[in-house]
Amino acid sequence: MKPILQPDVSMALIAAIALLNPVVIALGLWLGRQCDQWQKLPIAGFAAGLAGMALVWLAAYLRLPLMADAGRAAGGILVAQFLIGMVWASLGYGLKRLSARQ
Repeated sequence: MKPILQPDVSMALIAAIALLNPVVIALGLWLGRQCDQWQKLPIAGFAAGLAGMALVWLAAYLRLPLMADAGRAAGGILVAQFLIGMVWASLGYGLKRLSARQ
């Protein structure tokens, strides 16, 4: 019996999910503004990525278009959301420091 091969999940779809996930954006910015040291930014990024995975899981569970196939790449999506979450947290941290100077 031959195995059933499923098509690969494209990296563009993984990147788009990570970049456009509103939970990652909102939580990354908010947690970045709460950080008092730059060393806490990876933790904020991971928390934002993990919370974003809850939204991805829910969308895959409900079989929303494009998300049913993307649910197979959960590990890649988590890593991409972690990195994007760190970028948003850094932006929030920078905005907090910028507003504190003025």
